[in-house]
Amino acid sequence: MKTFNLLLLNLCLITITSLASADLDAKEGRAIAECLDRFGGPTLENAERLQRFKEWSDTYEEIPCFTHCYLSKMFDFYNETKGFNGPNVIKQFGKVIYEACKPKLVEGNDQCEVAYSGFHCMVNLENDPFVIIESMQGLNADAKLAMKDCLHKFDQYEWQRFGEYSDYPVKEPIPCYTRCFVEKLQLFNHRLRKWNTQSMLDKLGFPDENANISGCLAMGQRRTHRFITDPIDNKSLCNLENDKNSDILRQCLQDNNHNPEISTNELLEKFKNYANWTYEEIPCFARCVVAEKGWFDIDHHRWNKQKIVDDLGENLYNYCRYEFSRPFKNVCTYAFKGLKCLKDAELNVIVTYSHLLECINEKATSMSQLLEYYHFPKGERIPCLFNCFANRAQLYDNNNEWIIKNWLKAFGPPRNVNMSNVAVCRVPDERRKTMNVCAWMYEEYNCWERFNYNTNGSVAYRKALRKSNGQKML
Repeated sequence: MKTFNLLLLNLCLITITSLASADLDAKEGRAIAECLDRFGGPTLENAERLQRFKEWSDTYEEIPCFTHCYLSKMFDFYNETKGFNGPNVIKQFGKVIYEACKPKLVEGNDQCEVAYSGFHCMVNLENDPFVIIESMQGLNADAKLAMKDCLHKFDQYEWQRFGEYSDYPVKEPIPCYTRCFVEKLQLFNHRLRKWNTQSMLDKLGFPDENANISGCLAMGQRRTHRFITDPIDNKSLCNLENDKNSDILRQCLQDNNHNPEISTNELLEKFKNYANWTYEEIPCFARCVVAEKGWFDIDHHRWNKQKIVDDLGENLYNYCRYEFSRPFKNVCTYAFKGLKCLKDAELNVIVTYSHLLECINEKATSMSQLLEYYHFPKGERIPCLFNCFANRAQLYDNNNEWIIKNWLKAFGPPRNVNMSNVAVCRVPDERRKTMNVCAWMYEEYNCWERFNYNTNGSVAYRKALRKSNGQKML
């Protein structure tokens, strides 16, 4: 356990229970109690102060001399009279942190200031991602630089999750961070779907020459992007418009650049705004990209739906499934609309799931209750669950009219592009007045699902559509 976390843990134990009953080392308990004795002992107020230890000023210790007292009683890297012991500090915190904080290990007007200045510096750097990278064994200078550069592409609030990589989680702590430095170091060839194992060994120090990595290599060949994670199902497009170092992007830009006066770099800059394109500003570029990724069969002009599911997951595929089956006149436009939809799905699906998760937590929903929604029951099983979701997703305006663009964001493009037919799903005002808002909202949602043939109620929908259009049912 980290030194600072150990201190907080034991302080909390002492605060909650007495020293006689707390299950912790007696020496540890006595040390904390003695060092806090002049300030009222291990009270809740002192516990809250120490929880903010990293936020204390670099030059002001809020509990005077506590650090000097605690370190001298507990650790061999600090001596009450001699101060910090360099070799033992390195053993506890590592050489990188020691070198970074070395001036502060002797800085101060007295021993209390020296102890606080040095320890405060070290615990603040202990989980710093740049320090962790610099401390990594086996990485060469290029690899460390690439990993640091990639961190700057993400918001600083995400940096605090960098330490989670050491646990090898299934879901990537900082989505697409791995892809960034892998491509900076050119460790993976997207066109060939092949890892450069020699470059990995040179730059990262692994895999070992005798390691059995055949399974990992096969995974890379089968699934171009499965090693990249997102917050929903471990797959993601990973900000395609920022993927400027990708072999696929450069190759497709070169292949579709029919104006020799425009350089590939200029096209890359143009492609940064891909998510906002309303038409394909680089003709047939999308068709090239999706074909290279194996998502689109150029010869037969059709989407490889199973490949999309394998690479990106069912959530993104389901969001766009109707876009992949539309009739078309221009195959390039067809490919562009499909890829554009996948990009929209990457942005919107996570928001939809986030709203739903918030409502599930708010309603204290059980898994068995959720499973009842699998077949879209006629009546809502969890009272007002959809109403909660609709409010968060802003599906209705102040007059309870549909905001169609938000329905499309939440659920993806519908089966029928003629959105006027959806009007049959709106519960008439007379019926709304006889129902509570949760009931009629859920009924309208269920009709939307029938509109997209997602429930067994499609016959009821067709009856409503026939009545609306004055037509006979086929």
